[in-house]
Order: sequence, then structure tokens, then C-alpha cells
Amino acid sequence: MLVAAKTISLTAVELFQNPAICTQARTEWDARRGPDFKYEALLGDRKPPLDYRN
Repeated sequence: MLVAAKTISLTAVELFQNPAICTQARTEWDARRGPDFKYEALLGDRKPPLDYRN
């Protein structure tokens, strides 16, 4: 767990110090999704099986 925590924190530090990495990742992500991407929920038009908010 300590190695995982160090890895995540050092990655965050690198991203804060070099914001160009974030913009490159965003452009790659948009290119892989494609221009005709439309989000659709996995549930579709159904209601969730349990409604905990009531």
C-alpha cells in the first residue's frame, strides 16, 4: 500500500508540475473516443433497481 500511495502521489506531483501532460492526455482521449461519441447509461431507460435517496 505504501508503494501504491507513493506512486499515486508522485504522479500527481508530476502532473501539477507539467500541465502539458494533461492536455496531451485529453487530446488523445478525445481522439480515441471519436467525434460522434454519445454517452449512454448502462441501465438504458430503466430505473435503478434500488432507490436509496427516498
